[in-house]
Formats: sequence, structure tokens, C-alpha cells
Amino acid sequence: MAFGGYPPPSLDVFIGQRDVTDHFRFAHSAAMSGLRGLRTINYRTERWTGALAVGAEEDQAKLKCAATVPGLRPYIEIAHLDVDCKL
Repeated sequence: MAFGGYPPPSLDVFIGQRDVTDHFRFAHSAAMSGLRGLRTINYRTERWTGALAVGAEEDQAKLKCAATVPGLRPYIEIAHLDVDCKL
């Protein structure tokens, strides 16, 4: 999930070097807050999945999410996958 300015950020997801973004659904929304005339527009971008399957070979692989806004450096978060498989 990413919050930020305009244009709304794009979110890309990778396992190692493999782009898995297409396995994730995408949504973005905008909401205004603050007093009339001084309102702030907040953009929210999300990706989620229930359909990504990983195997034992991806145990401890890096899952990387990159939030990108044109003209700015990407913001990257990394997690390690913990894959438990029945042998």
C-alpha cells in the first residue's frame, strides 16, 4: 500500500528478479480532508492477492514492493518469503 501525492504511485511486486505484479489486483482511490478551501487530497494505491503460489525453491527469496511516482526515486520495501512445504 502507498499513500502520496499526485500522480498516484504505481506499485510493482517482484520475487527475486521475477516480476509478479500481474498476480496482484490493483486499486487506487482519492479522499479529501481538511477545512473547505484548505483541503488536502490523499491518494491511496493498493495491491493484494490470494492467487500467488510459490514453491519450496522460493523459500527465503526476497519479495520486493516498489512504489514509483514519475520524477521521484522509487520507495522500496523488502520482505523474505518463508515457504513451508509438506515433504
